[in-house]
Amino acid sequence: MPVFIRTDAEMKEIVARIENLETRDADLNIILLANNLDNASRAKLIALRTETDGFRVRGREIYWWRRKKPGTSLFSTMSLGRVLRGPYTIRGTNTIRKLVAKSP
Repeated sequence: MPVFIRTDAEMKEIVARIENLETRDADLNIILLANNLDNASRAKLIALRTETDGFRVRGREIYWWRRKKPGTSLFSTMSLGRVLRGPYTIRGTNTIRKLVAKSP
């Protein structure tokens, strides 16, 4: 299983971005990548945007909004697997914050 290493400083930057990007009408997840996305994968990811799902790429992280709308299905990660080349992992904002809180 791949490991996605980020320095304490990088994790703190992610938390700072989370605080600027969070919204009440959506859950925010962070997709951690081993490497930056190539242009083709970035374009395919952006094409997956819908009314309920949005993405912002920042280096080796993708910020993924999953909007809460009654009666709509959530985005399936299956499409992500076809778009994102290489391994990735998805973490919620609470998990990221807990990891940063444990750092020295």
